[in-house]
Amino acid sequence: MKNLKYLSPFLFLLLSFSDNNDIDFNKLLKLRIEVLLKNKIGKAFQYNLNCDKSCNKTTLTYLGIITTNKNKQYKILNSFFVSGYSCRGTSRICIYNLQNQYLGNYYMGMPENLPDAVKENCLVYNKENSECVSRKGTKISFKYGVPKQFFLDCYDHVSFGNQE
Repeated sequence: MKNLKYLSPFLFLLLSFSDNNDIDFNKLLKLRIEVLLKNKIGKAFQYNLNCDKSCNKTTLTYLGIITTNKNKQYKILNSFFVSGYSCRGTSRICIYNLQNQYLGNYYMGMPENLPDAVKENCLVYNKENSECVSRKGTKISFKYGVPKQFFLDCYDHVSFGNQE
C-alpha cells in the first residue's frame, strides 16, 4: 500500500500531460478554421501552444485554393504544430473543402518540407532547402484531384490520409 502513495502523483502527472496535449490539439483544430476564415493567403499566423516559451511556435499558413480539371476546389493550409512539454512539432499539408470541412492531410515531417505557395493549381516550392537544393521549383499537381501520394525530392513518398 505504501507504493500506491508514490504511484498516484506520478499517474496524475502523466495523465495531465496527455490531457494538455488533447486540449492543445483541439485548440489547433479551431485555430486552423480561424486562419481559413481570415482568408489571408501566404500570411503565417503563429501561436504558442507549448509550455516552453523558447520553443518554436505553432505556425499556420493558408496557401490558397486549388481547382481540379473537374472544377473541384480545395483549400490548402500548411500546419506546423508544436505543443505540450516538448519543442518538437509535426508538419502537415491540410486539405479542406470550400465549407472549411477537413478532408485529410499529408504528413511532411519537418517544416522545411512544407510548400511555399499555390500557383496554377499546384503546390509550389519556391525556396532552396539547405538539405535539398533540388527541391526549389518542385510543383505538385492537383489537376486530376487530390493526389493519394506524391514523391517529394529528398523526402520520398508522401501519402494522403485523414489521420492527424
